[in-house]
Amino acid sequence: MVRVGIERRYQADVQGIQDRAFHIVKADQIWRALTGLLNLAWGLIILVVAYVYFDYVFTLFPWTRGLSRGLLPTMMSPVRTLGTGFVGMIPNFAFLAVLILATR
Repeated sequence: MVRVGIERRYQADVQGIQDRAFHIVKADQIWRALTGLLNLAWGLIILVVAYVYFDYVFTLFPWTRGLSRGLLPTMMSPVRTLGTGFVGMIPNFAFLAVLILATR
């Protein structure tokens, strides 16, 4: 429903971008990027709703309240590890970019 509304609203704008971009960027590529962003946003919304639901349900019962308190750190630990690893790879990406520019 949201995707159809966005597509209906921005279809002409995306076609206009393609006409002005001298065919460097095709409208299909822009639509795929927008669809990917919408899918990412939808996935994040589902994760947040699931977290809020489980946190609420776990706080309802006395024997699962401890699990509720440790739910956020348990979920964020892998995300923190991924973020730290990505930040550590930035110098390697910069080196690769310079290497690609130098070889061209």
